[in-house]
Amino acid sequence: ACLVGSEMCIRDRYTGMRPSELSEVRVQDCSCLVQSDGVWLIESTVKKHKDEISTGLFDDRWVAIPIVQDAILAASYISKIKASPYLLSNVDTVKPSSFPQPMTSKGITYQMNIFISQLLGEKTAKELKFNPYMLRHTLTYQLFKAEVGLPLICLLYTSPSPRDRQ
Repeated sequence: ACLVGSEMCIRDRYTGMRPSELSEVRVQDCSCLVQSDGVWLIESTVKKHKDEISTGLFDDRWVAIPIVQDAILAASYISKIKASPYLLSNVDTVKPSSFPQPMTSKGITYQMNIFISQLLGEKTAKELKFNPYMLRHTLTYQLFKAEVGLPLICLLYTSPSPRDRQ
């Protein structure tokens, strides 16, 4: 749980991705990392509804700084052992007769609470009442503290229209 939790913290804190966006990242062979104009990005499928079939309309990319690239590389090795291409998936290995599934928000919360309990104790974990959006909000706060500017922060946290993606 410590490895999963710490790696999850690095990715979540430095990308600002929503839990649903993180869940759809496929790390097998680092296939989610793409380079555009010399900048490394994480590519993900964004599903607005649980049973939605991916059309590519809401797919998005997030900047992958070196520590996030390293976390993706580590996750790609773990994905081979677990037999799951997803960045966030069950901690157990997928059975040969089963299909891998991404981790839900409840699963993310459960894993992070285990991680926090191991680091800070169960009492502190219960007091924190962790939810998956906390790390996304942490990045926002850090950007604001660094005086990045609200227009840029807002741009980072909004999904561009399909017209703007072309």
